[in-house]
Amino acid sequence: MQVGDLVRIKGEWAQKNPWMRGTLIDDSPEIMGIVVSVRHGIGFDMWKVEWLDGRSSEVLGNKLEVA
Repeated sequence: MQVGDLVRIKGEWAQKNPWMRGTLIDDSPEIMGIVVSVRHGIGFDMWKVEWLDGRSSEVLGNKLEVA
């Protein structure tokens, strides 16, 4: 993942069971966003995302997937 990528948040179920992605049980929201910056820490990365509904937030990298 890098700045400029289109991303979406993985739901709790999809984070724990990635092989179930795209099935009826997948709880990932359909809202997408664009990565605008990344802040590297010790053992984690925080990705700043501008969502298509106008919000912006910082999200841990393991909760995001490239769309």
